[in-house]
Amino acid sequence: MCALRFSDLEGVLEYLEPRTTAEACSLLSRYGGKAKVIAGGTGLTGRIKRERKSPEVLINLMAIPNLDDISPIGEQGLKIGALATLFNLERSPTVRGKYSVISKAIQGILSEIVPERWAYYMTTIGGALCATASSSHIAPALIILGSKAKIQGPKGWKTIPLEEFFTGEGQTILQNNEILTEIEVQNPPPDAGLAYIRSEAAEDAPAVSVAALLKLDPGHTTVEEVKIVLGAVAPTPIRAHSAEEVIKGKGIEERVLRKGARVAGGEATHGQDVVKKLVGEALLQAVEDAVGDFALGY
Repeated sequence: MCALRFSDLEGVLEYLEPRTTAEACSLLSRYGGKAKVIAGGTGLTGRIKRERKSPEVLINLMAIPNLDDISPIGEQGLKIGALATLFNLERSPTVRGKYSVISKAIQGILSEIVPERWAYYMTTIGGALCATASSSHIAPALIILGSKAKIQGPKGWKTIPLEEFFTGEGQTILQNNEILTEIEVQNPPPDAGLAYIRSEAAEDAPAVSVAALLKLDPGHTTVEEVKIVLGAVAPTPIRAHSAEEVIKGKGIEERVLRKGARVAGGEATHGQDVVKKLVGEALLQAVEDAVGDFALGY
C-alpha cells in the first residue's frame, strides 16, 4: 500500500515497482534525477506539497520482499529493514525492551503525525531518517547504539556508521542511484545506562532531542564509556565529543556530569540552554538506569 493520494501523482509520467534492491538501483541509474524513491510515501508527499512539483518517475520499494524485517543479528544486535514502519517498530517487544531508547524516540515522532492517520501507520524508518525533522529525533537514539546504515548501489553494498549518513540539512550521503536498505543496531554494552529526552517544540524553536549512553566500571565509580548525541541543534544530528571527553574516565559525580552538560550546550549551533538542561537530565537518567540512585550518593 502506498500513502500517496491520486492528486499527488499529477505530473508523474512513470510509476515503477522493482522486485529487488538491485533492480531499484538500476532504475535510479537509468532515470537519474528525474526519479524519486517512495516507501511509505509520507516524506515524498510532504516534499511534493512544499515544492508543488511531482517527480517524473516514482520508484516504489514496497514490492521488494523482506525490506520491512525487524529481526536479531545473532547475539550481536538488531536488523531493521528500511521499510519497517515506525508504528510496528515502536510496538516490537524487542525494541521496547533492550532498545527502549529507540521506542521513546519514535513515540515523539508518531505524536507529531497523528493528525494524518495514514501517515501514522505508514511512515518507515528509512523515510524518517531521510527526512530532516524526523531524522533529528530518531537518529540520536540509533547513533548511541552504534548503528550502521547499509546502502546498496549499482556497484554493490556498503555499510557506514549512521552518524556519517547525514551530510547537511535535509541531505544524506546517498547518491541518486543508491538506496538505504537497512539499519544494523548494536546491542548496548552490558550494564550500560541509556536515556532519551526530547523538549517541547515552541513557536520560534523546534523540539530538541538528546540521547545518552553511559557505562561505569565494575565498581560503579568511574565512567568507562559515554556517548551523547544531540538532535535538531545543528544541520545534522551530532555527537557531543567535547562533552564526552569531559566525562569519560572521571569519577561518577554530579558535578562532572553537569560540567559535561555545560560543554555539550556549547557544541550546539543553537538551543544551547535547552541542550545544557536536557543533557544534564539525560546523564542523570543514564546513571540511574545503569546502577540506581545510590551511585550519586542519595
